[in-house]
Amino acid sequence: MCSQFCKSSKKDIDPEKMKRVNKILRGLLCEQRVLLIFALPLSFLGSLQEFTTPFFIGRILDSMQNENKKLMHLQIVLWVGFLLTGSLFAAIKDYLYLMSSERLGKRARFYFFRSMLKKDIAFFDEQRVGNLLSRLQQDT
Repeated sequence: MCSQFCKSSKKDIDPEKMKRVNKILRGLLCEQRVLLIFALPLSFLGSLQEFTTPFFIGRILDSMQNENKKLMHLQIVLWVGFLLTGSLFAAIKDYLYLMSSERLGKRARFYFFRSMLKKDIAFFDEQRVGNLLSRLQQDT
């Protein structure tokens, strides 16, 4: 169904089915809004280290040319501090995104399994159980 849904054009999609899918997806994302709200600013803060690296390299090179070792050591310590802080933010961001995606997958599998339990017995006569299990594993 998912592959048929993705391949079909917008004219072929039932508007009511599309509304139900959108409602389910919005519900799944709303459940994860707290994690995503914290992860987005961390994405920005984690990438901030990439912008500060050229600045610190330039400052370190300037202090090397002026033979000011104390300033050079201070710039290196600040740069390492920025790198460590940015790495920490990136690690926390990655963890939050991982947790969110795992929870989304778990919830989607739960909805799929719950819908399978509500099906009539005739549905399972028409569908192969292996295909359903494969869809449960691979599509979520």
